[in-house]
Amino acid sequence: MLKKYSTNFSNAFTIAADLHKDHRGYFRTTYNKDAYATIGVTDNFIQDNVSYSKYNVLRGMHIDYRTPKLVLCLQGEILDVIVNMDTFEWQSFTLSENRLQLYVPAGFAHGFLVTSKEAIVSYKVCANYDPKAELHLKWNDEHIIKAWPENLHPILSLKDS
Repeated sequence: MLKKYSTNFSNAFTIAADLHKDHRGYFRTTYNKDAYATIGVTDNFIQDNVSYSKYNVLRGMHIDYRTPKLVLCLQGEILDVIVNMDTFEWQSFTLSENRLQLYVPAGFAHGFLVTSKEAIVSYKVCANYDPKAELHLKWNDEHIIKAWPENLHPILSLKDS
């Protein structure tokens, strides 16, 4: 069973899926096309991506107007931030093994900061990666700097810095 939770944006939301625990650990389904369609996720996801990052790594803020993203933290914890590029309004979410997923609409800026020792993040997209289609919003842009913890000195890639 899926539970859909609203965010500050009408077209972005979080999703919680059932977690089946027993003495061995747990089992959960991270995506099922038919089940997700019942809560409004009807996108044609064609690619899954996974990143591994260490504490204090910040990935983002990336924008692709061609595709939404369905983001899930498989291990560890991240502070996930989305920005509506029409209004520069932002919202942040804690994603972890808490089973929450974040649906990021196409055209929103998206990035995350690893707040645990390490994190593994998975996300689905509807378009193959094309560097010509990707735009960037500086992570410490004056419109969104308050989205991150104060005095943040993150570890960044050359592209993200």
